[in-house]
Amino acid sequence: KPTVPAILNNLVGPLATACQLSVLGRESTLLLATYAACAAASNFVLNVGNFSVSVTMSRVGHALGARQWSALGASVRTALVVSTSFGILAAASLWCFRDGVLAVLFPPDSAEERWLAATYWPLMLARLPPMLLFRASLATLVGYQRMALASTLASALAVADAVAFFLVIRVRHLGLVWAGAVALCNCVSAASIATLATLVLRPLGAPENVNLCRGNVLTPDAPAGTSLFDTFLDSLDVFVRSLCLHGSMLALVPAVSRLGVAALAAHAITLELWMATSNIVDGFADVAGMMGSHLLGAGLFSQMRALTKAAVVASVSTGAAILIILAIYRDFIIAAFTSDAAATTILHTVWPLLCWMQPINATIFAFDGLYTATRSWRYVRNVMLVGVTVVFAPALAAAIWYPPCVSVACGLLAVWSAKASLNVWRLVCACYRIRAQLWPTWRAADAIARVKPIQL
Repeated sequence: KPTVPAILNNLVGPLATACQLSVLGRESTLLLATYAACAAASNFVLNVGNFSVSVTMSRVGHALGARQWSALGASVRTALVVSTSFGILAAASLWCFRDGVLAVLFPPDSAEERWLAATYWPLMLARLPPMLLFRASLATLVGYQRMALASTLASALAVADAVAFFLVIRVRHLGLVWAGAVALCNCVSAASIATLATLVLRPLGAPENVNLCRGNVLTPDAPAGTSLFDTFLDSLDVFVRSLCLHGSMLALVPAVSRLGVAALAAHAITLELWMATSNIVDGFADVAGMMGSHLLGAGLFSQMRALTKAAVVASVSTGAAILIILAIYRDFIIAAFTSDAAATTILHTVWPLLCWMQPINATIFAFDGLYTATRSWRYVRNVMLVGVTVVFAPALAAAIWYPPCVSVACGLLAVWSAKASLNVWRLVCACYRIRAQLWPTWRAADAIARVKPIQL
């Protein structure tokens, strides 16, 4: 039952961004390329900020399953404060170092794109703190098992942003700055509503006297692993993992920008499709993380094994279906984003890789949800550190050395092949963690639980 709202919760944001890219691409390739480069920096901060989201969802689920209300309330309040503080710090840092960041995102000969990005930059940064607060609130509502409410709030913000871009860019032709201003107002409103819902509503199954706005004394002795220091350690591990993962996505932008505006526009479309299709199957990951945390907190290991099988099968099947859809409707999908002939030719070259990576990406996202449920933060941190330094970085360096004068399309394909190699590494490590390390312990714990004590 929660799978459809979970998919919607993850999908509406990328779909709204896809609509915005379509509006920009049909208005001007310059607008599309500029917005894509700025969005790369913004999405890097937002995705790295998910360290508090993942830890919150896991801790809320475990506390709810074990009915530890004090630990639950402390986790929620900490997540809201940490997410907002991180957003403010990130926005201030990007503002102070804006000249250097823009120099990295745009080559020296792109003065017009850099000027347009500089005018949009303050509005983009102002959106970071409320958006991170909004995401933390949605993660908490998911942990409360109020998935429908979280999906409704996410959908409302996504629709408001898509409509704002269409009206401002295509109808009124007011430009990127006005579109950013309206999107900022939308985000502040959504964050306020989501935070209020998080603090006022109770988790499903919680007693009526549970109040998450203040401390509780229902469970005076918090169990091990729920202290602020333990939360900090888990958050640090997830932060490093997110920094490596989304840093690899951000590193693609300067590697592509040297190939020209058409390649940067094609990269933006490829990235958006990559993220949109990934977020479809990420709904299964959210369900696995939410339900898995609850099951492990309650000690239901046999049901955890059944949930693992169901999440993997559903994700792989969905990834295969997306592969078929992308292959059949290639020309229609590309035409929906751009009419530029050069960008279309480049996309035709990258398209096979985009299609064949869908089942692999789907499986990875399912395992990411299981990482959340099992709190395998340190393991996934080490996987990403090794993957980025040993697998991704050498592959990206080889792609950068590829001379763009030979073929711009092949240059973009080489860059995306580096990203694909990192995902293959993540898949291998995830299979080892879940199937070889955790699965035997779940089976053994379940066998012990079924043994009846001997009556003397």
